[in-house]
Amino acid sequence: MSLLFDFVVVADQIFLMTSPNNSDMQATTQQSMMGSNSQTTILPQQQPNHRIDHASIVNMDENNDYPQDTVTVTRPPALPDPLLDHSKTIYSDVRDIEGETRASTQNGILVSTGLRQPYSRACGFIFSETSSSSSHSRGQHEIESAGIQRQRNESAYLMCDELSNAIFGTVSYGIVLHRSPIDGIWQWTTEECAIKKMKWERIGTNRQENPKQEIAVMQYLEQYFVGINDGPRVPAATVMLQTGIIMPLDFFYDSEYLYIITPFCSGGEIFQSLQFQKHFTEDQSRYLLIKILNGLEHLQRAGICHLDISMENIMMHEGQTVFIDMGMSLKIPFVHNEEGDANIPRNVDHRDESAHRCLIDSETPAGKPYCKAPENNKGVPFDGHAVDMWPVGVCLFAMLTGIFPWRTARETDEYFRNYSGGYLVEMLTNNPDINLSGDAMCILQRMLWAEPTDRLSLQQVRNHPWINGPTDDPTNDPTNN
Repeated sequence: MSLLFDFVVVADQIFLMTSPNNSDMQATTQQSMMGSNSQTTILPQQQPNHRIDHASIVNMDENNDYPQDTVTVTRPPALPDPLLDHSKTIYSDVRDIEGETRASTQNGILVSTGLRQPYSRACGFIFSETSSSSSHSRGQHEIESAGIQRQRNESAYLMCDELSNAIFGTVSYGIVLHRSPIDGIWQWTTEECAIKKMKWERIGTNRQENPKQEIAVMQYLEQYFVGINDGPRVPAATVMLQTGIIMPLDFFYDSEYLYIITPFCSGGEIFQSLQFQKHFTEDQSRYLLIKILNGLEHLQRAGICHLDISMENIMMHEGQTVFIDMGMSLKIPFVHNEEGDANIPRNVDHRDESAHRCLIDSETPAGKPYCKAPENNKGVPFDGHAVDMWPVGVCLFAMLTGIFPWRTARETDEYFRNYSGGYLVEMLTNNPDINLSGDAMCILQRMLWAEPTDRLSLQQVRNHPWINGPTDDPTNDPTNN
């Protein structure tokens, strides 16, 4: 779900006003959270006078992770065509946790048919099928003759309540089922899942996001962190918590829909928690930032640039943050990688300084307006690490203050021009509704310089004095670590 943010003051308190955007960013209200009689006014622009030079704000060098003397600019390597499992929806009885047998819900159960196809072939079959009047029997024959027969997956997915809308369809809550070896009845497990259900016809006409790329990146990350045929399979939820990155359970398709099935993140979006609290304390923000950096470190280690980090693309689960929505993600190119060579051996650490990163071609799409890095807006080649550190700084600003710093990172936006130009400390100090420590404002300024070579790298953020303070889990769950 995409969100449009306005900066508002309500009863002398700063809030984020949101409007969900399924396609046209229609306005909705925040009255249920703030009260129906709330008065809203636009936060007045401050006029800064004292600019702080980036070299003097903290005793650190410039970005120590930015590619040095790099002249190579290239497109990102292409990932392999992802694989999908053909599925069907059934409505058989299921046995719940208490052992009671009941009819499946009206949404049915997703079950693999045991046939696997590359995405490009599955997608081509779907579009040729929808244009034919006698498609079903012939389409099934094409699958059987061209697909890869595989051992049937003994897991299935009970589709339950719809959670939200997505660009191409919906996201629903689900329960993982296992088949009983005794009587063959599908049995509930304690494992929860999220099922993103996307209509093929909408995918074919809307290029706002790329499900094929999302699946390819997730399969690459699964292979990188888990491996294939490498002993007992590690549960996806376990890997997700260790890496801070969403992991797949299955990728299904049928004649109408494409399904991405992942572990369910029980804590919801960070943004939702922020709405209720107005802003997080420094200890809470520090807790979240440390978790976010862990996830970003794992992405960098795997050589992946997310390109769409935002508050609504960071979920919470058992006290950990989880990056989701990998549809804009890409493989970071390196000097010694041939174009298209994305099959890097598992556990190679791509942060190694000997592997020289290339700058990425400026035509690559990226991110939401309020989190998109300025170099992406300028249409210049960019570094895959620096463009992901930028939205992390934007998210930290929002967590600490309850507002986003700007609408878009362009010179035409006065907030962006001032905050990223060295006036952040003065502007926040002069705002009576914001009370941050000097170290907090310092780390914000250093993460939000417009010039990527001036921003702190991931490790420099970890080394900043502010990070060493106490932490507090904003979910207030005593079972979390």
